[in-house]
Amino acid sequence: LRTAEGKTALQIANEKGHAECVQAFKTYLGEVAARRSKAPSAEAGGAGAAVGASAAASASSGEGGAEAEPTEEVVQAARRGEEAAVLAW
Repeated sequence: LRTAEGKTALQIANEKGHAECVQAFKTYLGEVAARRSKAPSAEAGGAGAAVGASAAASASSGEGGAEAEPTEEVVQAARRGEEAAVLAW
């Protein structure tokens, strides 16, 4: 979900200095990354492939809102500490 100006709740929380909210989101990204590292890979055609494809389709179509899982690119950006990339998601 985004505001009429295109901002996400995470972006607003960051702008207003709500560090606990931003940290909660970073924790969530870490949990997503951990689940993905344990899931069967898409190359192997495991269950992770279907979940990844579904999440990618939702993300590319703009569906899913706040519950949409972050893309692998967003998860990697979070691991590298690239807050701007995470906030843009």
